[in-house]
Amino acid sequence: MKPKFNQTNDAEREWIANSIAYARTLVLASRPGDIDCAMTPEVLDTAYKHWFNHGTDIVQQANDVVHAIGFAFGQFLVDHDGFEWTIGQRNSIRDSWDSKKKSPWWKLW
Repeated sequence: MKPKFNQTNDAEREWIANSIAYARTLVLASRPGDIDCAMTPEVLDTAYKHWFNHGTDIVQQANDVVHAIGFAFGQFLVDHDGFEWTIGQRNSIRDSWDSKKKSPWWKLW
């Protein structure tokens, strides 16, 4: 079956924008005084490592940080490599994954 992709809706675009804005605060926390810093993969990696290893004045859940860095990286791909934001068949993929029988972690066969 060929994958089906849909354009993002307003709520999804807002989530992306808010997450990227949060990523900007993480970058600024890891690079004080560098307000014009481009959010390249290397800069985002440094910002994540800084948050993870040193913490910042920003109090957020780890999920928010992961989303922020991920969305900022996604935006980098959109801006530089011709990608576009879309939503795929996430529900059918998740349902397919959940339906597979899983062995206990300790059972290797």
